[in-house]
Amino acid sequence: MKKTVLIATVMALVIAAAGLVLGGCGKKSSGDVAATVRGEKLMESTVTDYIQDYRASNALEGDEDWANYLYINGYTPETLRENVIEYFADRMAVQQAAKSNGVQISDEEVREGIAQMRAQYGYTDDASWNLALQNMGFTADQFAEEMRYTMLEEALLDKAVPKVAASQEQLEEMAATYGAGYAGKRSSHILVADEASAQAILSRLQPQVENPNFAETFASEAKANSIDTGSAATGGDVGWDCITPFVAPYQEALDKLEPGQLSGVVKSNYGYHIIYCTEEFKVEDDQAVSVQDMPESIRAQFEVDVNEYLYDQAKNAYLDQLKSNYELVVNDMPKGLPYDVDMSLAATPSTSE
Repeated sequence: MKKTVLIATVMALVIAAAGLVLGGCGKKSSGDVAATVRGEKLMESTVTDYIQDYRASNALEGDEDWANYLYINGYTPETLRENVIEYFADRMAVQQAAKSNGVQISDEEVREGIAQMRAQYGYTDDASWNLALQNMGFTADQFAEEMRYTMLEEALLDKAVPKVAASQEQLEEMAATYGAGYAGKRSSHILVADEASAQAILSRLQPQVENPNFAETFASEAKANSIDTGSAATGGDVGWDCITPFVAPYQEALDKLEPGQLSGVVKSNYGYHIIYCTEEFKVEDDQAVSVQDMPESIRAQFEVDVNEYLYDQAKNAYLDQLKSNYELVVNDMPKGLPYDVDMSLAATPSTSE
């Protein structure tokens, strides 16, 4: 299972989901159960605590502030409750499907996922991590549960949604639409630590640029002198700029080169580069791109991207189907809930003039 997970503040997603409408929901009176998903209960206290936590973390505890916030975002207490219920119902549907498919996430997996995230984003000490959690509006336990849910959903999708390679017809259709975005240049470089060394290498290379064997000459210089050991092993080749992003000074210099041309000395945060443009995949404005037009490396990456896109589409379709069939029954909103503010307190245009 992939462990790299990017967690968003879930309440922000709920608030941003303005306009969601619950359909086909039978209603009955209950002060304790907000809704059921295939018979599983969602307690009213869970919905209320969720909303109240959001209010507290965003300094919206005053009734007037809360009313203004709801009004500005197109909510009433009732419609906000419906959206939060739907949010929880979506999660419950995923959790039920995971259970049916025998998918579980252990505490150890959650700890490993959090440790990997902390390392990835540089939160090596507890103080910086705790501050990050505070800024996201999470306690450590809440974040761990968000991590568990995200990993659970990912594991469910990995098991329930098969990966299928794109057909040639699908690849050609995608190439006709998106192939122009894969235009680019391929290059090799020699990277050294100081400008004097770069100038010395450049002075050796420039007189030989027109030589038919110049590519081999450049590759030999790269293997012998480049401090970028990864690319030096392949003669300085760093691939296509449409696949691998380069730092701005490098890209700006490459943009000015045609295949077979050599740059001057280019300074970046990594050191001093000498850049050799080796190939270009050019797409004219009105050109319909075919997969067969693409150089081999670009074609391979394009196929990977298309397969990932189709897999994402399949996963989204699975989740949509799962969530559309969750037999949601929403009960009437009880009176006296702490977030059920009087909306007349909101400073509407008519009351603020």
